[in-house]
Amino acid sequence: MHWPKSYCTFCCFPVSMGALPAHLERMRAHPDIAGEVLRLEYTAMSLNPNAKLYGRRTLLEFFDRARPRDRACLEAFEQELDMPWALYHVRRL
Repeated sequence: MHWPKSYCTFCCFPVSMGALPAHLERMRAHPDIAGEVLRLEYTAMSLNPNAKLYGRRTLLEFFDRARPRDRACLEAFEQELDMPWALYHVRRL
């Protein structure tokens, strides 16, 4: 019996353990989750350009709009971005 690997969007091991290709394939199988992760990295990098989730490259760099399965992930990302945004400056009293 084949048990597919679970998919944890916040896992740091895909890059550190050399399993990035399999991780990207799981993202392509779950484009809605990929959209959320792309938004997470986008938000982090908006505040700190060095906050890439996957080392020296951004997650967005791994997807190609010409590939249908990648396009689904990028469209999910665009839907994630299509919402009201706000930036708050929080100060201590």
